Amino acid sequence: MAFKPPPAILQRVMKFKAIKHKEGKFLLWDIPCFISELYTFIYLQRLLEKELGVKKTADILYSMGYLQAEKGIKMVTDRFGYAKTISDKKKLMEFNLGQSEMVGMGQFEIIRLDFEDEILIIKGNPPAAHEYKRFFGTQKNPVDYFVRGSLGATGKLSFNKRCLCVETMCTAMGKQYCEFMVKPIDKWDKNDPIYKSQSIDRIRSMKDLGAKIEPYIISKG
Repeated sequence: MAFKPPPAILQRVMKFKAIKHKEGKFLLWDIPCFISELYTFIYLQRLLEKELGVKKTADILYSMGYLQAEKGIKMVTDRFGYAKTISDKKKLMEFNLGQSEMVGMGQFEIIRLDFEDEILIIKGNPPAAHEYKRFFGTQKNPVDYFVRGSLGATGKLSFNKRCLCVETMCTAMGKQYCEFMVKPIDKWDKNDPIYKSQSIDRIRSMKDLGAKIEPYIISKG
């Protein structure tokens, strides 16, 4: 098998020695992070589904993915200037998707990116979906709520509009790969069954929940 270099963002992390361990904290660009077994996340998702139902669980994990992607993309692009130096938006998006690969969310490929019709289609193999199926068997519905949220934020930063991401295929359902579709809210047919089943009621910010500060911002240098 040919050697595949690490994603561009991970190359940056290694080059600048951005990972540190200090006073019991794991730091990435001086931002406290947490490493855990993936099955712990799957356990949390399943627990929430059983206690709160699928709809509320999807809303919660979608919001988490949205927050992580929105802040993560902004921090990295601000730090390295990619929003200004890369004119090709597709290359910028591919770089940002590399962040998902870096943190173990899986590898993703852009199938369609149309800025005129404002639609983004991405496929990949999120490890979380594989683990969900491994523990709980083949599912009838998609399970990648967190990934959907992160891609929804990616869509917003691409089209400058609030977007919704739906999962049209999922490996937890026995498919070969997962496929996601992202469009601005105003581009969706509100009577579309997939919109009805995967729409998100609202995404609450940290401040909406009572936070006194914004999520961590890294400095340049």
